[in-house]
Order: sequence, then structure tokens, then C-alpha cells
Amino acid sequence: MMNTNFTISNGSRGLRALAMGAVALLAFACAKPAAETGTDSSSSQNQWEQLGGQKLLTFRTGSASQTKADGESATALPENTSFGVYAFYQEGDVDGGVTAHWTDGGWNPAFMFNQQVYYEATGQAGEYTINGGKYSYTPWRYWPANEENTISFWAYYPYGAGSRINAADDNEYTNASTGLPRVQFTADGTTDLMTSDLMEDYVYDTNDGIVPFTFHHRLANVKILAKKEFSGMEAGTDGYDPSTDGNALEGTVKITSIKVNGLAISGIYDPTADSWTVGTGTQTWSAVATGTTVTTDPTQVATYLHIPQTLSDDVTIEIAYTVTYNLPEGDEVTEFTKSFKLNSATATEGGTETAGITAWEQNKQYSYTLTISQIEVMLQLQVDPITEVYYDSDHEDYLIKL
Repeated sequence: MMNTNFTISNGSRGLRALAMGAVALLAFACAKPAAETGTDSSSSQNQWEQLGGQKLLTFRTGSASQTKADGESATALPENTSFGVYAFYQEGDVDGGVTAHWTDGGWNPAFMFNQQVYYEATGQAGEYTINGGKYSYTPWRYWPANEENTISFWAYYPYGAGSRINAADDNEYTNASTGLPRVQFTADGTTDLMTSDLMEDYVYDTNDGIVPFTFHHRLANVKILAKKEFSGMEAGTDGYDPSTDGNALEGTVKITSIKVNGLAISGIYDPTADSWTVGTGTQTWSAVATGTTVTTDPTQVATYLHIPQTLSDDVTIEIAYTVTYNLPEGDEVTEFTKSFKLNSATATEGGTETAGITAWEQNKQYSYTLTISQIEVMLQLQVDPITEVYYDSDHEDYLIKL
């Protein structure tokens, strides 16, 4: 199994001095202390943690109405999971009544730097918990008291070991960097990378202290399905006579392995441009499905979350399978292999048939169906968008969209 790896990359303006009032800020997960996340441990940073306001900055998530990119239905974020938050304090001119905006440029993420937010479906006890104990982070942060001073937020999911964030110039992304970080990612087939929209220029009154993140899938979901289009031998095959041999000669098709060759498995996602830069190395993805029996109904034999990328002629799928006939003198087992270029598959998207799909795009599901007959194997492709909405049943508004 390949290892999942995030990286976060930069851009550099010095830390801004804060003159913040006492309005508190609470997030919908739990963050690591400053020393662990790379946040500044200076006196100004400590001041951010200790302001004595009564309105905390909060986040909320809820249940999913449809399915996640991996095809599994989801009623909530996975239990005992977490995501990372970057928050950019934007200092305005309080005396002059001039509000700070993200578009002014030059802001750095020292207010929350890769803040880890935990979610537990059943809640937990502890000092740093919110929304009934389901979400927790530490240390707490506080809203600026003056609306001229604003905060912008960006997040990614999941927050995991091995994640790295880097800068636009490939330097290390720090709490003194400016702009949004980039995410370096190596696919392992199962980790569903998502990033949020940029929530610009928030103050407490923007949404009663709640930051309603909207997350989007940044990978392509690739599924391999197989079905057969025959039930047994035709009359005359190897002396088969249906009048004397009866119906015992149904052909049993079993998948022994599936390989996808020539895939790029790593890349860099740039949230500012909403685009991927794909790595140069390629790898073979093996989905061994020994013993998977194929019927006349499509059977899913493999699924994979992958880096969006162009499908060159070198990207191929190879299937190995056996066909077994129950002959009177004993079983007859024949092994077969078949290879296709993925960009040659007849494709249907939005009800329209096209010659083929030459690239995988983020936030789309690609379902390749291998149809095995007695004379050939055909490859067809169905393309669908991945659309989900996370809804908080305790509140009337939609809070997280995936």
C-alpha cells in the first residue's frame, strides 16, 4: 500500500502587532498547542489566547445527505477525525474606521497555524470543547472586539500524520508566510483530500461567531466494475451438446487481478489557482481481487481516490480473469488477460456519449465497467460529479458542503 503524504507550501510579510479587544473565538475541532503547530509563542500570541471575552469563535459540521468521494455513505465526519485550520488576522484602522480585507494582501496565518480540530460523534469531556463536546481544540482563540480588525479562514481535511504544507515558491510555509499554502499529496487510494473555500473578512457578527466552512473534494474517485454477458458454452464448443449435456455448463468468471499502469500518484494542489501540478514519477496501482466472481450485474472490484491528471497512452488497465466450465468430465478452467488504454474507453457524461476521457478531474467519479463476453472484453466509462451537502440537524442552515 502506498503511503499518504500531505505537504503544505508559502509566500512573506512580518507578523502584525495586535491590538485586540475581548471577544472570544471557538473552533469546531481541537488544535494542538502553539509549540506543536508552529504558531508564534511570543507575548502577542499569548495575548490572543488569553483575552477575556465571552463570545468564542465556533465551527460546526453535520450529517452528509449523500455519499463521500470513496462511495461510502456518511452521516457525519468520520468519528475521531480532525482537520487543520489556518486563520489570518487582518488589522484595520480602528481610529479611521477602515476595515481590513483579505484582498489588501500580505496577511500571515499566525492567528491559527495548522490548528488541529478534533471531532468526536459522542462528544468528550474537557476544558477545550464546544458544541456539546463534539468539537475541541486548544488553546482557544478570541474574536477582535473591533469590526475593523477581521479574520480570514482556510482549512483542509483530514489533518493527519505525515501532512506537510508548503509555500508557492516551494519554501517552507510558516506563520510568517503570506497567502494560502499549497498541499503536497501522495495518494494511497483511500484518503479523501478536501480543502475549504476561503472564508474572507470574518468578524463575530458575520455569522454569530460561527465560521461555516465549505469543503470540496480535490481528488478523482476511480471505480472498476466488471460484468459478464454470457451464461455458458455455445453449442458445438469442445463437443458441448445442450441436448445431452443439459444446463450444467454455465461459465463462471472470476477476476484474479487488476492493474492500472503509468499513474502519477503525487502532486501539489494550489487552492489559490484551484489547480493541480502533477508529479513526474509514475507507479502501477494493483487491485488484486482474487476470487471475485463476476455476474451479469456490474460488480465493483476496485475503487481508488486518485490525483487528477492527464491520461496519456501509457496509462493502461490490465485485467486477468478465469472462465470455468463445469464439463461432465470435470471443470475446464481457462485464464485470460486483457489490456486497454484508459483514454480509449467509450465515455458517457451527463447523458452524452463521447469518444473518451483524456483526463481525470477533481471532484468527479469515474466508473469503468469491464464487460466480459465469450469473444471479447469491452471497457466503458461513466462520469459523474461528486456532490454532497453536510447538514447540521440541530440548525436550519447548511454548514459544510463537500
